[in-house]
Amino acid sequence: MKKITLKLMAVAIVAIAVFWACKSREEAEIASYLPQDVLPSCTLTNAEFDAWFADGKATENGFVAAANSLTFPLTKNCDFYQWSEQMFLWITSPAGKKFGDGRFVMESPSFYTVSPEDSLGKRTFIRHEKGKLLSAFPGVEKSFGVDSEQGQATGDALMSKDGAIVYYISMVNDVYAQWLTAVKNNQMSG
Repeated sequence: MKKITLKLMAVAIVAIAVFWACKSREEAEIASYLPQDVLPSCTLTNAEFDAWFADGKATENGFVAAANSLTFPLTKNCDFYQWSEQMFLWITSPAGKKFGDGRFVMESPSFYTVSPEDSLGKRTFIRHEKGKLLSAFPGVEKSFGVDSEQGQATGDALMSKDGAIVYYISMVNDVYAQWLTAVKNNQMSG
């Protein structure tokens, strides 16, 4: 019985040592991806960051309020970076009842997918529907190789450094969709 107990203890010690070694190596590999000499610029205080959250305290998976796009100061680049960071956190916040109970704000009916160009070169807004999976439209001409990507501003395919095609989807919020529609219908100047 003592031999079995000793063997089990030896196996347990080896397993713990291997687990510990793998964990330490993994943490070291992750740390090596991050730059060690980051210049702290354009930073927020904890109080400023907390103010972005609807309940006034930063929490994991907490709802972030949209940045005020009308009154944010655009006097330096940092202002834009902070505005865009808050907007990113907002669109990736849990949707909740206010935004149709979807997973994320960007999946709610407050957002639209921008369609690829049709045969007349026109695009349309496709409103997101509660519970419906978002669709990306294939824009790469596969019969002749990689010719174009519909969503790219230049019409060229978006490729990664190693030559893989990067898939993406273009979305706009309801404010922009309504403004652009009004401009196109000559109801507003833009």
